Amino acid sequence: MDGMDQAKPIGSGRYALTAAMPATLPRIVRHLGRDAILGREVVVLTLSGATPHRDEILDAASRAALIDDARLQRVYDVEHGNPAFIVTESVAGRSFGSLVREGLTPAQVRTIVGEAAQALEAASRRGLHHLNLSPESIRVLPDGRVKVSGLGIEAAALDLESRVAGHDPTAADRADARSLVEILYYGLTGRWPGKRPGIPSAPRLGGVPVKPSTLVPGIDPILDDLCERTWSSQPPISAAEVARSLGTWDQVAGYHDS
Repeated sequence: MDGMDQAKPIGSGRYALTAAMPATLPRIVRHLGRDAILGREVVVLTLSGATPHRDEILDAASRAALIDDARLQRVYDVEHGNPAFIVTESVAGRSFGSLVREGLTPAQVRTIVGEAAQALEAASRRGLHHLNLSPESIRVLPDGRVKVSGLGIEAAALDLESRVAGHDPTAADRADARSLVEILYYGLTGRWPGKRPGIPSAPRLGGVPVKPSTLVPGIDPILDDLCERTWSSQPPISAAEVARSLGTWDQVAGYHDS
């Protein structure tokens, strides 16, 4: 771990690293950890001096820590020293991708995507965007709550604010809105409305993905319309618009870790 022993506490001894986790971002090491003061499990992201966009990642994490929405993975602590590290909430439950593979009803998909959309709306109001949203970014917890992970940190680590949005907040809003609808489409049909590794692509008609009800009869026309608008010249411009377009939804059942 860039010279640190896994068992060695960090953060003045507050956090003990308990297990290595797979790496998901360039030159950022992840561990499960334990907060000795609050007695809770956490995830510790360790950054070295060679971590690309190190300062931007730490800044994004500090900003994410200020957003108070229970549907966003909490950032508990940010340390700018050497090594620098970020402490986040450890999120249990099941990923949206795993639930889709087992089968979700359209009502469940609407709820999960709606909750994620409202979470990203709250983030957008504070100037943060995801820009790397995927089926694995969204989890359903054992109590039925929906949790979105990676806000701010992933965009900074992958330099997506400049590469995807060109540092334009309205472009970032549109990118997150499109990602939400792509995930909605996948949840409804089991197909991706484009190309994504490991997921079958949706058939196309007139150069755009067919509407979900073409593949799964009985889809609410509201959901069909949202998907069709997204591939048209009038796509939703924000996560807030996606949430409004979905209408109302019920709470989803909880899921434990697989």
